[in-house]
Amino acid sequence: MPQTKKKPTPANVGRKSAYVARNRAHILKATIEVLASDEQNPSVELVSERAEIAMSTIYKHFKNRDELFAAAMGAAMDDWEIWAFSKIAQVSDPLEQLVLPMRMISRLKSTHPTYSKLIQNNLALAQTHLPIIGKFPQHIRDLNQAGVLKMDHPEIRIQNFQGLLFSIVVNQSNNPAASDADADLAIEIGLSILNISAARAKKLAHGKLNLA
Repeated sequence: MPQTKKKPTPANVGRKSAYVARNRAHILKATIEVLASDEQNPSVELVSERAEIAMSTIYKHFKNRDELFAAAMGAAMDDWEIWAFSKIAQVSDPLEQLVLPMRMISRLKSTHPTYSKLIQNNLALAQTHLPIIGKFPQHIRDLNQAGVLKMDHPEIRIQNFQGLLFSIVVNQSNNPAASDADADLAIEIGLSILNISAARAKKLAHGKLNLA
């Protein structure tokens, strides 16, 4: 009489899921390190060496190089976003909630040097995965819908403001002479695109910033 296979217990399923999650996180960490390094031709092979994991295991998690690299950039930016929003958890002013993360991401070079280098080395990936590309625009739309911002032609304004923020982040990462004050001033000037008054923009762009 054939033996019936035992169904996996919830405990076994949980352990397997945790193992898979740890493996994936380890691969992504190694990928971020490779992409942020000075390697001229980052590859899955280099990730495999850095992670000390077989390439076949990497391909169980990611179907190809592009998916792996995109996931690594996304993981880095998600990690930054968790950190940034933990710093403004007690902030109640909706415009401060919008602007403080902009100022924080301009300081990646000092707060998250590996992520800054990651962006510097992989601008094409950064263009689609930075929070200022994916999430800030919806935040701006929501504020405009709620009447906190009062903008005509919001999509055109958002598009132009995104371009400004991206250029600030890239400049801060690439330009050794760039300063935090330069970034804050650029944000102050740029807030006019969102129809924020000059006086309010000045306060928002130069207020106290908690990075500790």
